Amino acid sequence: MWDRKQSSMLSLICTKVIIVIVILCVVILVATLISPALFDGLYGDSTLFTTNQIRLGIPLLIVASAPALVALFCLHRLLSHIRAEEVFTAKNIRLLRAISWACFAASIVFFVGFFACIPLVGIQPSFFVVGAFAGFAGLIMRVVKNVIDAARELKDENDFTI
Repeated sequence: MWDRKQSSMLSLICTKVIIVIVILCVVILVATLISPALFDGLYGDSTLFTTNQIRLGIPLLIVASAPALVALFCLHRLLSHIRAEEVFTAKNIRLLRAISWACFAASIVFFVGFFACIPLVGIQPSFFVVGAFAGFAGLIMRVVKNVIDAARELKDENDFTI
């Protein structure tokens, strides 16, 4: 049967794996941006992506990866604190705040990308959807942060009560 320690260890491992995947994707995207020949023939004769979509999408993903990595590193630290049984602390509240701001930053990047793409390649609903999901995730993180902050205040108050 799974317990809290095993679950938190699995979460830490998954977070590390996702951090590595995001970093590898950024390296590949930067290499593709520097050397566009890497994309030649990648999709064959497919009309899945136009050249303008690729030229706009790659920089957008590179810029959006910065707040994503900030959120992932903060999540890793938060999970490490939880594994050490430091749950209702000011450090965790700061980490949750940073994660929420990173989600909002990613949301802004994708919304700007959505509106910037309209005159060049037409409406790209995927940018809008990802931006909306990132904004919604930021709102959820703010609510969780507020709940943890209220619980921390109650814990501090109970610690002073004898």
